[in-house]
Amino acid sequence: MYKLQQELSTSDRKLKETTICKYICSFKKTTKYFLKEKQFQSYSFLQDTDKIINYLDSLSDSQKFNQLKAICIVLNINKDQARKGYKKHLKIYRKYLSDFGKDLTKKRSEGIKTDKEKQNWLSWEIILKHVNDLYDKFYKKYFNNEGKCKVDLMNCTKKDLFEVQKVFILAMYVFLPPRRLELAKCKYIKINEFNNLSDDDLDSNIYLVHINRYSNFISYGKLCIKNKTNSNLKIKLTEKLNNIYSVFINLNYFQRSIEYGNSLLFNSFKKQMSTTSLCIYLKKYFKTTFNKEISVTMLRKSYHTFYSRDFIKELDKIKKRTIDMNHSIQIALMHYCKTD
Repeated sequence: MYKLQQELSTSDRKLKETTICKYICSFKKTTKYFLKEKQFQSYSFLQDTDKIINYLDSLSDSQKFNQLKAICIVLNINKDQARKGYKKHLKIYRKYLSDFGKDLTKKRSEGIKTDKEKQNWLSWEIILKHVNDLYDKFYKKYFNNEGKCKVDLMNCTKKDLFEVQKVFILAMYVFLPPRRLELAKCKYIKINEFNNLSDDDLDSNIYLVHINRYSNFISYGKLCIKNKTNSNLKIKLTEKLNNIYSVFINLNYFQRSIEYGNSLLFNSFKKQMSTTSLCIYLKKYFKTTFNKEISVTMLRKSYHTFYSRDFIKELDKIKKRTIDMNHSIQIALMHYCKTD
């Protein structure tokens, strides 16, 4: 594998180190299946294209794509030159990759779940009910019938801190439209401090802004999110989120912020979470609780699937009407659908 890595590093593809590692990792999975415990020494096993394709067909769509892509790259280190003796095999794999890619694109454009998504799907109703149940237990523990905190938060334990953080993280992804993993970068700050921040600070950071027990919001700087926006986005916390936050932020402050700063989320060492650790945290939680491989992307898909059901049904009707009228959906929306 070292020789292959060197070939990829010096090829005319000018691949990034991370891309090379991805290809090597995917190709290792293929070789491990076919060579078992034998050491990889040649590419001859790739000559049995039928056997390789049967194996690839047994994988999930993502694994299939990654390993098939890696095989094509391995047999075509330099763009215009197939590995010696593998020209016809490369042609077969390329054709298979092209057909599979088209099929995958069609599935995605039509909203059809992949095999992996079907296996790990959790409906938003189930997720929402689960987090609401967690919230009810939390509220019963920390608040009385008048809605006032009944617990001395200064005497809570480390276990309490991590338990409330769990509820807070899940609630942020369920009681609000679920964003990506930017929440890991979030810091909490008081409204008077927030109002005195420079434009650079506001644009380049994510803040959960504390106003009072009942009214708080999160500010997403336009320069620190994946899809850049023209202005910063402010999202108000829901009533339930404000209740969780009021307890969480005090436990956070009493038990770790003096030593580790005002980061909103933290790892097992009480230091600020990274996006990677937040990703692992969520995956581990859903795997332990539901035995499902649920990432933030899957949460976002489940959320949109649930709240877009009526829209999708109506869109199907629009598609049929536009066919009958002999024009496209784009034309219908741009030229025929009017508002006052």
